[in-house]
Amino acid sequence: MGRVHALVDSRALIPRLHGMRGAVLDADSVLTFAAHVHAAAWKRTFDTFFKEFIPPAPALLRPFDPVADYWRHFAGRTSTDGVAGFLDARGIHLPPGQAVEPPGWSSARSLQAFEDRVFADYVDRYRVLAAPGAFRLVRELRSYGIGVAAVSPARGTADMLSRAGGRALADEVIDIRFFGTRLFHGPPDPPLLLAAVERLGVARSRTTAILGSPAGVTAARRAGLGLVVAVAAYPSPALEQKLVHAGAHLVLRNVRELLARTAVEPAPSRSA
Repeated sequence: MGRVHALVDSRALIPRLHGMRGAVLDADSVLTFAAHVHAAAWKRTFDTFFKEFIPPAPALLRPFDPVADYWRHFAGRTSTDGVAGFLDARGIHLPPGQAVEPPGWSSARSLQAFEDRVFADYVDRYRVLAAPGAFRLVRELRSYGIGVAAVSPARGTADMLSRAGGRALADEVIDIRFFGTRLFHGPPDPPLLLAAVERLGVARSRTTAILGSPAGVTAARRAGLGLVVAVAAYPSPALEQKLVHAGAHLVLRNVRELLARTAVEPAPSRSA
């Protein structure tokens, strides 16, 4: 027989997490693949919008790119900020609209309402998948006595996590609905993360943020959190560089790297 490999799983968190008492995790691109579903929903929204909208210049109507456009304008940000940034980049001007508007094309709010409806439809039909290793990481954090908050600048996060099978794992779920009618500035400003830290009841210096977007990383650094970990949501050296420049202490390619790597010990070979 050939060599047999015995797997020894240490299930230990990386040492830099051992002094933490709280962890704030990105619900959309670290715990789940909701960011990819949002990207698809925004693509459908803007592709439909561009069929109805009369542009100032035809070149502005190139299709929405679910990677480049989403991760530049929307990832980690509120829909309000994302729509404003995307439309401005295309030279398109729409009124902001009222706080509540039906889905449509007359204002930024109506575009957001359209995306909300598309996203909800996608979640109903296809669910949202948990990121590999994410829920194991949450269980491991909690086993070390680290409180866990899931955060998102979107809405409906608790329901989305429930559908993905992970709502019960988080001690707190904070999204845009937490702020009600109060003025809310999302990432790269820090109020979302600060609200999560406050609800966990831990010191900022002993809180780690595990996030998937440059905007979120910037917000975590501005919040003064003790350890900022970035997880690249897709293979991209350019994205990893942006996460570094935003101020991440660690940049990883998946959440499983936050757990000690599995040790592989070769067993002595023996004859058949």
